[in-house]
Amino acid sequence: MDSNELKDICIAAIDGALVSRGKHKGSLKASRPNSSSDAAAAWEALIMEANPYKAGIWFQLMMTERQQAIFREVSKAIQGLDLRSIDRDRNILEQLGVWS
Repeated sequence: MDSNELKDICIAAIDGALVSRGKHKGSLKASRPNSSSDAAAAWEALIMEANPYKAGIWFQLMMTERQQAIFREVSKAIQGLDLRSIDRDRNILEQLGVWS
């Protein structure tokens, strides 16, 4: 898989990991998409930055090679970005003063 193809796959995977309509459009889905999907790998990479307590370590250990490549690329792409606001659970906890 070349870099342009991987980039397109990662963009589609990120789209699958985010809510696409409604009042929560643009935030992470509340739970990981189907484990066999590319979106699941992107969701795991995003949740590791947004709310690492929700990350599925077992899933990360059992990812396919394709999912591992997506996870690595998405992780590299979002490195240094502040993604705290894309996870609704973290937002609620911050509003309550439980998570600072």
